[in-house]
Amino acid sequence: PEKAELLLMDLLALEERGGEEYDEKLHLNNDVFTLVINSWVRYEGLARLDTAGVGYQKAKKWLHEMLKREIRMDTNSDDCSGVNKSIDSSVTSSKNNNESNVIHITNQISTPKELFNTVLKSMSISLDRSKSVFEAATDIFDYFDLISHHQLPDEQSYKHMLAISLKVLNTPDDKVQRDEFVTQLLERCCQDGLLSKQVVWTMMESPVYREGWTVKECDDLANDVFFGGLDYADDVFQQQLKNWSRNIVETQDIPHKNHFRRLKNFDVRWK
Repeated sequence: PEKAELLLMDLLALEERGGEEYDEKLHLNNDVFTLVINSWVRYEGLARLDTAGVGYQKAKKWLHEMLKREIRMDTNSDDCSGVNKSIDSSVTSSKNNNESNVIHITNQISTPKELFNTVLKSMSISLDRSKSVFEAATDIFDYFDLISHHQLPDEQSYKHMLAISLKVLNTPDDKVQRDEFVTQLLERCCQDGLLSKQVVWTMMESPVYREGWTVKECDDLANDVFFGGLDYADDVFQQQLKNWSRNIVETQDIPHKNHFRRLKNFDVRWK
C-alpha cells in the first residue's frame, strides 16, 4: 500500500502544480483513490497487534480526501473553501442535528457506499480495540449524513458500526456511552427499515466479558431496544418488526425469534 499511496501523492502534487508537466490524461478519478483505500484495508486485515490501526486510519484518510474532491457547495460561487471544514465538523453537525450546518450537495456523489462499508469492515475486524477506532468509525458513518440522501447506510453499514461499538465500549465505565450509542444506532436502523438478522446477530452473538459488556447487559439492552416490555408473539411487536425490516430484500435475512437470543455457548473473555 505504501507504493500505491506514494504514486497517488505524486499524481496529486503533479495535478496541483499543473503547467506543462501536467497531462490531462493523468486526471485522477475515484478508481485511483479506491485502489489505495482497498490496499490499506487489506493491510489492516493482515496486520499484527503492534501495527493494528495503521491500515484503517490510512483508508479513512484517503476516503476523506476522495470525498473532498467530489463535494461542491450548493452555491453559484466557485469558492469551496468551507467544504473541508464542513467535512471535518460533520460529526458535530449531524449529532446536533443542526440543519444550518449541513451542506446541501447539488452534484451526485459517485463514491459507492460499498467503499464506506469496506473501510468500516476493516475497523470492525481490526485488532485495534482503542477508542480511536470507534471515533474514526463514527466519523465515516456520519459522512452518510453529510453527502447525500441517496447514500444512506445499508444493513452492512449498521452491522459493522454496531460491531465496532461493542468491541470498543465494553468496560463498566463505558456503560452510559455504550447504551446511548447502541440504542440510537439501532433505532435509526429500525427507522430506515434495515433491521436484518445479521444486525441482530451482531449484537446477540457479540463477545461478552466478566464485567462491563456481560450477557446480562446484552440481554437487558436488547430487550429495551427491541421489545420494550412486549413479547415476540405480540401482534404489536410483529407489526413493528415488519416495519423495521421493510427494506430487507431477502426473506431469509429478516430476523425471527431465535435471532433475539443467544443460541450457542459463549466464551466469556477476560480482560
